[in-house]
Amino acid sequence: MYSRIIIYRIYQDFIARNKFANEPRKAGYILPVVIVLSLAIMMIFSVLMQSITSTSSNLNQAYTKQLNSEAAQAGLAYAISCLKTGTTTWTTLTPSSDCDGNPSTGNDYVAQTDNWKSTFVVESPVVTGSMMAIVAKATVTFYGASGSTVQVVSTTAKKSVPLTNTIVPVSSGESVTDLSVDGASCSIANGKLYCWGRNVSGELGIGNTANQTTPQLVAATNPGDAFYNKRVSAVATGSRHTCAIADSTLYCWGRNSDGELGIGNYNATYTTPQVVGGALSGRKVTKVTVAQGSINNHTCAIADGIAYCWGANGVQQLGQANYVTIPFAGIVGINPFTPDKASRNLPVPVYGYHTDTNGYDSGSDLYGKKAVDIGTGVGGSCAIVDGGVYCWGDLTQIILPEYPHQKTGTLSGKIAMAGSLNVSGNTTCSVAGGGVHCSGFIQGRNGVLGFCWGNNTKGQVGTGDTMDRIKPTSPMSTVGIVTTKVAAGDQHTCSIANGQLYCWGDNTYGQIGIGSSGPSPVLTPTLVSYFNGKTVTDVSAGKTTTCAIADGQAYCWGDNTTKQLGDGTFTARSSPVAVSGGSNVLTGKAITSISAGVTHTCAVANASAYCWGSNSSAATGLGTTSGIADPTRVSGGSAAASAGNITAAVTQISAGNGFSCAIINGVVNCWGLSTRGQTGTGTTAVKTVPTLVSGGAGSQLATHISTGDTHACAVMQNDTLCWGDNTNGQIGNGVANATPVLSPVLIGGGDLVGRASVVTSAGGTSSCSLANATIQCWGSNTKGQLGNDSLTNSTLPKITSDYTIVSPLEAGIVF
Repeated sequence: MYSRIIIYRIYQDFIARNKFANEPRKAGYILPVVIVLSLAIMMIFSVLMQSITSTSSNLNQAYTKQLNSEAAQAGLAYAISCLKTGTTTWTTLTPSSDCDGNPSTGNDYVAQTDNWKSTFVVESPVVTGSMMAIVAKATVTFYGASGSTVQVVSTTAKKSVPLTNTIVPVSSGESVTDLSVDGASCSIANGKLYCWGRNVSGELGIGNTANQTTPQLVAATNPGDAFYNKRVSAVATGSRHTCAIADSTLYCWGRNSDGELGIGNYNATYTTPQVVGGALSGRKVTKVTVAQGSINNHTCAIADGIAYCWGANGVQQLGQANYVTIPFAGIVGINPFTPDKASRNLPVPVYGYHTDTNGYDSGSDLYGKKAVDIGTGVGGSCAIVDGGVYCWGDLTQIILPEYPHQKTGTLSGKIAMAGSLNVSGNTTCSVAGGGVHCSGFIQGRNGVLGFCWGNNTKGQVGTGDTMDRIKPTSPMSTVGIVTTKVAAGDQHTCSIANGQLYCWGDNTYGQIGIGSSGPSPVLTPTLVSYFNGKTVTDVSAGKTTTCAIADGQAYCWGDNTTKQLGDGTFTARSSPVAVSGGSNVLTGKAITSISAGVTHTCAVANASAYCWGSNSSAATGLGTTSGIADPTRVSGGSAAASAGNITAAVTQISAGNGFSCAIINGVVNCWGLSTRGQTGTGTTAVKTVPTLVSGGAGSQLATHISTGDTHACAVMQNDTLCWGDNTNGQIGNGVANATPVLSPVLIGGGDLVGRASVVTSAGGTSSCSLANATIQCWGSNTKGQLGNDSLTNSTLPKITSDYTIVSPLEAGIVF
């Protein structure tokens, strides 16, 4: 039809341009014109037919190739299913044979029509070491009108699989969650601190100065000990002193000749943990770092987004200014203060965070910005502040080394990620702009294999089928790949592996991010190629949307009916789009956490909370209960200004179904819908701005937060607490009833007893926690979502079954 339209238009154009066309007396001239035009039309038609024939041939080849590929993959799938039943040898497998290769009553084809039929033959497997090679040969036979064979096309697919599944045993010992090594060696295992090695200054904290060749439990044996009945969450060791955070309080011990312990004196040594005082008294410390070296000993920490330092200051490594000296205003290039090299025996804010009446701090690069990470070297310190790396002391090599200044060079204009900062000796490293920027020693962390289980109706477990899994199973294509994060949505899943993003499951709204959408689920982990060349650091799978952070920028895709993608439109996206909202409020900010809810999304940028999407239940925390919001900073309630010239520091955020929760200044705050007590504020009334959770949990240091459908859970001082709807026992307190739990309650039973939690996850009607290298789950188990090899609900945490690494069907190499 389209070719006819083209020809007709050519004819009309030709007639319109011919000035003799409408003159009857020259009709004799028209005949040759018609002949010429007819020849032209015949030539065009001939070209079009050749093109159509060529296109048809290409389509036939592609169709034939597809039929062959599908038949070959069917052969591999059948062979692997036989392996799962225990059959490891056969002669040949066909669609009409059993797993031993014997004839059965099944069809002898994979698929057929009146014109063609496809089938496969799987040869006897070849075993090499611990691997088995499976080869499937597929053929497609085409028939003529009389039923005679016209053409036979063949192809072969090959797949190697392990002979046996790998079972990762449940941990029987204590899991190490933090480690620091310098003069002494210390580690945190199950919330307890152990140290060993050199102890000449009491840096092991065990009450004496004797060196130790084996790990020693630190200050947790007797009721009077500093860490008795407390959970230690972080440790940092220096050349002669050590510091640790326990139940949000900072403790230090060891040598104190420079005041590096921060306890208000310069006494020689302390062999047991001492509470750090001064400006940190009563504050929740979220990060501590100790200078590693034999000189210029100092310590730094972060509390409420403010950087503090104390100890030796011979090369201005504390980042201080001499406030006694009057500055020389308006003279460029002259130091406005005399160098401050005085040591401090109590924590003091770094220049830029003081609240002095002189107002000198407004001239600092740190003024009005929040610190999220900090590191110390022999003679200097560095911090990540609003996505930039700022340094002071002997490390900076700039004109005014005693004051915090932003690093330039390869770091200029790049966003550094929290948790990536490492200062060792005189070397600083940070991950920024998707790469590591430094020279010298780089500390790294290994990831783990990802596992999924439970409901698999849309292939969200990633095993290539839609069968539910009642115990943890590794998705295909991820075996042997280091996975740093797995995010499970309503019916789809995503994971980060080697800095790249993979998604699978339901793709109705394009939430897989592969550039297309439709009712057919994606059954295997599929690379989101949009992020090629970028490093993905965080991902969140919501109900019908997905969001991720790559190179410090937020991206979302999927359903967008309430503008939850944050791109300023209501248009659904099947590929990632940058979060902009039209006003670009997130542009240039360091986005460190993102969470996709049901109809809204939230993120942490420059240590502030931002939300967008539906606000019908105040889920975006903007002080109202109506409308749809573009990305907007959450500034009311607990997120308001908290310390001098900076607003409250947000470290993590989680968006649920009509409500949100965040860790603000170290404690949990929630807002939005609370009909089932999901805000944890002691009431079922809507909270339009961030509100501190009620009860004793409101004063406990939180390190992780997760919101579900109508309940939430958090890790507070290494314990798991939950609140909200408990109809299915998802609170984990041993009961299941319709009465909501309005305030956070400690999970004190089941398999979590005696274990220190590090991460928790609240789902639709169940919850899980990672503690002591084991996964415990509780609540509804109708789809096997508790992973304990059963379908029985549990109101108390139960350890999941052994983690099975299988190698299910993957697309074999077709050749």
